[in-house]
Order: sequence, then structure tokens, then C-alpha cells
Amino acid sequence: MQLRPRGVGEILDAAFRLCFTHWRPLMTATLVVVVPVQIFATIVLFSAFPDNFTTEDAFFGPQTSQDPAFSPVTNEDVGVLVAGQIVSGVLTGLMVLLTIAACFKAVADAYLGTQPDWRSSVRFAVARLGPLLWITVLYVLGVVLGFMALLIPGIFLMFAWNLSFPAALVEGVRGAGALKRSFQLVRGRWWPVFGVQLVGFILVAVIAGIVQSVFLLPVLFVDSLLAVAVLTGLASIVGYAISTPLQAAIVAIVFFDQRVRKEGLDLELLAQSLGTEGPPAPAGGGSPSPGTQVPPGWAPPGGAEPPPQR
Repeated sequence: MQLRPRGVGEILDAAFRLCFTHWRPLMTATLVVVVPVQIFATIVLFSAFPDNFTTEDAFFGPQTSQDPAFSPVTNEDVGVLVAGQIVSGVLTGLMVLLTIAACFKAVADAYLGTQPDWRSSVRFAVARLGPLLWITVLYVLGVVLGFMALLIPGIFLMFAWNLSFPAALVEGVRGAGALKRSFQLVRGRWWPVFGVQLVGFILVAVIAGIVQSVFLLPVLFVDSLLAVAVLTGLASIVGYAISTPLQAAIVAIVFFDQRVRKEGLDLELLAQSLGTEGPPAPAGGGSPSPGTQVPPGWAPPGGAEPPPQR
């Protein structure tokens, strides 16, 4: 079944409706990865706090001085804390890669009209962690160099290469090939791709920020570092559970839309790429019957009939 291109509003509507319809497997796939990693990262970071570390140090940074009477935190303490933050950051980065890949698989399954399964989504993500990590390194290096070159090239590359993850997960391209593939898909449509993702990410950030504030607000009124660490960790878990599926859905549907526009992507081809059972075809072959399920949010607006298949 061939799909038709969609506008900015339709893409965002499809992404949000898909996530709301399949919130359980998407959130489960996210939490299975996020919760244990976030707990371990919080323990590592909390254990790196010096015994005389205060909540003021946590919020405003530790004060150091060669005069022990001036500061309760020594330079050695700061070094241990920085090491803990680095370890925590690395763990968080790996966690983000896994959750994005797992959510992308679940989103793609839902897009195909099949029921997403969090177990298969997590296995899919773990099997592809290495290539995604290498793509991330190349992406970050390229974007950083672009920002160093008067800022604008960095912004351009951020979105020109933004579809490299879907390209790697769906098409199996790796490393620089994934960045090149993303560049090809975005070429000639950078502004629409930029616009839909910018609007989508702002909406996601606002939604996640409002929910996270429920957990972060009490941090201002507690004196215990343990309480601060626990509340901050809970806020992070909730934020990832809300934002990751929505962001993955937006990027995934933008990727599919670009392939529809430039290559006439159909559901059967997409299903083969993901190793997912696609929409059933009629017994005599050919295009799926008119009653075949189509991706959520991609039916023509106003209840109109789908366009005739080629």
C-alpha cells in the first residue's frame, strides 16, 4: 500500500495520536531501559558527593579555595564529583540511544498497523547499539565543527543529518553512510523538516517540563542531598518516559514522509525492512483491499476515501 505525503500538522497529529494510542508498549519499552540505568547513575553520582557537600553546593556548584577555612569542599572532592558526573553522563547517553531505538521500533510497528511489543523493541535496540553509537560520534563531531564555523552550518547539519538514526535502523546503513542518506532525504526540503521537528520538540519539551515540575518543585524545599538526588532522578525518569516516545514518533514519521515523497515508500517494503509482518495482501496478490488497516493518523482528513492505489 502506497502512502501519500503529509503536511506539518498532519505529521504532528499522527505522531501524537500514535503515541497516545500505543502508550503502554512505548512507555514500557522506555521505562525498562531508563529506570535501572537512571537508578544506577543516581547512585554513582550520589556516592561521588563529598561527605561535607551541601544542597547549596549541588545547586550553585562547590566552592573551592586553597584555604580550608574558606571552603568545605576540596579540589580532590571536586575531581571525584566530576568523575561521577562523567560516568553518569556516559550511562545516560547510552540509555538515550537505547530508548530512542526501542521507541522507534515500536512506533514503526504501530505505523504499520501492528501491535507494538516492548520486548521485541528493546531487543531490536540492543542489537543495534554499536552502529548507533558510532553514528552519534560522527554526528556530534560534525555538528560541533559546524557550530565552530559561524554557527549556521551547525544548525543546518543538525537537521540535515537528523534522519540518520531512522536510516540506520530501517535501512541498515552505518556510520557516515547514515549521515549521507539523511542528507539525501532532507535535500530540497530542509525548511519543512526543520519546521515540523522544531515545533514538535517545543511541544514535547513543554509537556514534559510541566510534568517534571511536579517532582522538581519540592527540591527547592528540602535540605537532604539524598532527597534531592531521588527527586531529580524521578523527574528524569518521568521526562524520558514522556518525551522519548513522542520525539521518536516525530522523527520516524518525518523519515517515512520523506521516503514517501522521494521514493514512493509503501507499507510492504517498510515491513520487510523492519522484519515486521506488514498489512495483509489479498489472496490473489496485488494491492491490499480497501478494508486494510492503514497507519494511525494517516487517513485522509474529513473521512474522505484513500486515494486510489497505483
